[in-house]
Amino acid sequence: MKKILYSVCVCAIGIVAVSCGEGKKNESQEITIEDKELPAEERAEKALYDEVMAVHDEVMPQMDNMMKLKGELQVKLDMAREKEENDEEALKNLEQGIKQLEEADEAMMQWMRDFEPQDNVEDHDQVMNYYTQQKSEIEKVRTMMLSSMENARKLLGNAQ
Repeated sequence: MKKILYSVCVCAIGIVAVSCGEGKKNESQEITIEDKELPAEERAEKALYDEVMAVHDEVMPQMDNMMKLKGELQVKLDMAREKEENDEEALKNLEQGIKQLEEADEAMMQWMRDFEPQDNVEDHDQVMNYYTQQKSEIEKVRTMMLSSMENARKLLGNAQ
């Protein structure tokens, strides 16, 4: 009797596992079929939009790190100013490092304020041009952010 019950349980688990696997397979087929049903122009627009957002999503989490670095530079700058023997060049470098971080932060904020998904725009070329321009802009922001953070780490003496 135990063998029969065990066999029934194993079969039931197998059926459930196969059913779940087929459900996932059907879902991915539906997504693929759905994407293929989109006109080529819409697929191209979506792909370019996704590229723009991928760059944004890559660097957006770094905003907290930028502000942390800015705070650390500010502390170092304040401490350097309190010393009787100020090294003017060191002070200038710290001020410049803070300014770079602030400019990178503002560039990201401005890009996010200005960016507008082109969902209701019918002209394919206009959409593609807009997303191409936005990709270029967000890549510039990424470069600003990463270089200002690298510079700040150097100024703090903990280059990574």
